[in-house]
Amino acid sequence: MRLRLYTILRRLPEGRRCRKMPIRISPKQVTPRKKVTLSIQEPIWQKVELYARYLGGKTDTTYVVEQILQAFFDQEKDFKRWLDGQQQLPTGT
Repeated sequence: MRLRLYTILRRLPEGRRCRKMPIRISPKQVTPRKKVTLSIQEPIWQKVELYARYLGGKTDTTYVVEQILQAFFDQEKDFKRWLDGQQQLPTGT
């Protein structure tokens, strides 16, 4: 049988009850986007589409590709060392 939250809270001793905390919502960060066009082997793209479907919700293929690339760059130690030695990132190609 399910108990409602207020029923559970009423049963807790006074000192253990939840205190209301102010809700803090950070401002949405807007990251500039660059539109790119590329060709990907069909079997790889099918996996990207299937992975987006597997994640569910409003997950789209753009999000999946961004996350894959970010994970790759986060794990690539040699590239990180090389990048640290560069003056700045290229501004566009």
